[in-house]
Amino acid sequence: MLINNLGMVMYCKQKEGSIGGSTPLFSLQNSERLAWHWQVMEHPKELCIKLENSLWSGGFPLDQLGEFAVKVPLA
Repeated sequence: MLINNLGMVMYCKQKEGSIGGSTPLFSLQNSERLAWHWQVMEHPKELCIKLENSLWSGGFPLDQLGEFAVKVPLA
């Protein structure tokens, strides 16, 4: 389950694989929730996020417990 508590729109997608092809893009409004399912089974099971006026983050796994930082570079 993805939950957006950032106070702004968050865009998310599955990390694209080396075989090419694109993955669907989803947007979450502030306080919105989304049941997440991997869209393309051949692509890495990692999530990428983007905020308004930013570039895409690197991919990060959703199946690991703990805290970690995600770098979202400004455009």
